Amino acid sequence: MAAHAHSRPRLIARWGEEAVRSAEAQAEAEQRVLGRPGRSPWEVLEGRPQRGQNPKPDGLNLHAAGRQRAPGRSSDVLAAMLDGRTVECAAQLARAAAEKMDPPRRAEVRKIARDLDRVAAGTVQLEFDLWGGGSVNLGHEYWDEIQRRLVATEVSPVQQAIAQAVIAQMIRHLEFGSSRVRLTAAELSDITRMRAPQLSRILAMLEQIGAIWRVQRGRTKELHLNPEGAFRGGPGTHSAAVLEFGRLTGKVPPAAA
Repeated sequence: MAAHAHSRPRLIARWGEEAVRSAEAQAEAEQRVLGRPGRSPWEVLEGRPQRGQNPKPDGLNLHAAGRQRAPGRSSDVLAAMLDGRTVECAAQLARAAAEKMDPPRRAEVRKIARDLDRVAAGTVQLEFDLWGGGSVNLGHEYWDEIQRRLVATEVSPVQQAIAQAVIAQMIRHLEFGSSRVRLTAAELSDITRMRAPQLSRILAMLEQIGAIWRVQRGRTKELHLNPEGAFRGGPGTHSAAVLEFGRLTGKVPPAAA
């Protein structure tokens, strides 16, 4: 009865054919490594531990497992433990599992899958380090909406392009895990080679259309971007940044934050 319940057609009906193929490949890889029968495809899909071993950390909570084992990317830790084919299978399983999750957990597991894909394929770098050199998550919906609002102001295309260049520099200099831009207006003026009065007009226009926010801190004004559109950090810190941004801008009452 148990074997019938775990038959391949039933597994495909529940998990999908791609996930089942990945689980079968991982089970075969484990058998080659162990030199004896390991987990069945069903046990792989269910995240069951190896027979005769204590349960390991959640196979999809690789960030936590990586912190417990060694510093660096959790996918690199996993790659050191498994062969390339098994890492590829783990990436496929993570992608399949992510589709059954709610955000932001889905985004976190998808990022794990992308990291594992990178490890399985090997890193090819011609000039720039996208993964290790620092990067920012930029939402298409956010960027398209900023463009739409700029067009609606009826300023010239040249001014629109300048405004986009300014906000791009702000995105580049976002503080990690926060909505705050690490540049002051004076520093932004130096980077963009714009005179202070011209930059001030651009910032005022961006603030008017809700693309940026300026928050008074003592004698200076901090620059902020909506973390729902552009964010530097992981899913685990995103919600806190959104709440803090909402509190600073009045979108969320202080009591709710």
